[in-house]
Amino acid sequence: MKTSSPNTALCLRKLPAKALYHLHTAYLFSCSDLEAIVIAPFIFALLASQAAPLLSMGDPPWSMPILLRAPQMIIWSWSGLLLFNLHNQRHRQSVEEDAVNKPWRPIPSGRLTPEQATVVLFCLYPLNLIVSLAVGGLVPLAVITTFSVWNNEFQDRSGGFLKNIHNGMGITAFLAGPLEIATGNSIFGGQAIAAGWLGVIAMTITCTIHVQDLRDMEGDAVAGKRTIPILMGEMNARLFVALGVAFWSAFGCWFWDTWMEGILMAGLGLTLISNMVGIRTRAGDRMSYRLWAPWLLALALLPYMKSLRWGQ
Repeated sequence: MKTSSPNTALCLRKLPAKALYHLHTAYLFSCSDLEAIVIAPFIFALLASQAAPLLSMGDPPWSMPILLRAPQMIIWSWSGLLLFNLHNQRHRQSVEEDAVNKPWRPIPSGRLTPEQATVVLFCLYPLNLIVSLAVGGLVPLAVITTFSVWNNEFQDRSGGFLKNIHNGMGITAFLAGPLEIATGNSIFGGQAIAAGWLGVIAMTITCTIHVQDLRDMEGDAVAGKRTIPILMGEMNARLFVALGVAFWSAFGCWFWDTWMEGILMAGLGLTLISNMVGIRTRAGDRMSYRLWAPWLLALALLPYMKSLRWGQ
């Protein structure tokens, strides 16, 4: 009877440690964006799916189907985020910037070389396609992939307000994918109300997303990036975000007639504006970005709040 060689047994014992190491590497690529790109869209999809009739996306799913689809939504979102992160972080300019702002990321910390990151990136393309074909969200995946390539592989990757537009479209696609998986229907179904509302969210993100650039101004300057705070000036960029938060908060309440239900969202918006304008430090800017995600989530969930009022 054959027995495993010592080398084979040693390799088998090391497999769990290696798997954990690579999972941690994947986590480090995406951990800065998990709250905004994975967790917030997951919560959005769970709740917004209960307002499916208002969004012309069919009937609200029952609790058990939603629970069964929850892992699918998370896998879809994280795999899409990892694809974007690999596109973004493997370039020399990004590595130099991360060495200043985020030296713990896999490439500047030496966990992975840019060449190895490229191999992983190309493996993700068919994997993400298989996931979307199996669980849904194919059109949102196509949008994410398109803007990942456009924003990071061509000359537009440092591109001022154009970067905001790319982020608006991309982040909205991250909201649309889990929503389609949760409901089992396309955002373009029925009267396409879901698509129209997500279009509003895309414009909201476009006008306010440069709140994330305030925390990285030094590294962006070293990398030669043309972000909104660098182009407009720091204070002008802060005021632009503040105006965007105020306008789109009011527009969302008008769109859904949720002036009372929008109180929580308005409170989050006021907190964000106060922190961003009043605490103009890098620590304050990091907090502003952390406040931005729940404010945006509360805005996007206004149809859910309306469904509670009407018992939809």
